[in-house]
Amino acid sequence: MHIYALPSGKLLHRSEYYIPRARPHLRYFKFSHSGDIYFDGKRLRFSEHGNLLAQLPDASGSVILSADFSPDDARLAILRETLAGPGKAQRYLQIFSISPAAENQATPVVVQPLWQPRIAAPAHSTVIRFDSDGKQIWVGGFDGRLARLELPGS
Repeated sequence: MHIYALPSGKLLHRSEYYIPRARPHLRYFKFSHSGDIYFDGKRLRFSEHGNLLAQLPDASGSVILSADFSPDDARLAILRETLAGPGKAQRYLQIFSISPAAENQATPVVVQPLWQPRIAAPAHSTVIRFDSDGKQIWVGGFDGRLARLELPGS
């Protein structure tokens, strides 16, 4: 994937892009609200030059359906799907905090899960979005249904 500066059209860098092998039609890429960083499906990177900010913990056996940054870019929500058995998919949310790291850290930010256990998501879920104050997440699906989930501690 190529990252360009707008409106100049200048190529800033090329980015690796992760496509799940089991579902090649799922391609997820998300810029933060500020545009300074992006999530490529596995990592957070600087938009300007592509340098690594942080690697997210891998959830083997799952695929990312959607992701969204909170309005202040301090959290990243990820909607994942995992198989719980033959033909039984489960969807769940993971919420990560994104905070500056200490100077001696290998990456400039620390990404930590905010809440355990995972937050169960409705079976029809395909997309998520934080609301304007970052206290709730809207979950939607291709069937037109919407659900509003209160985040723990909100």
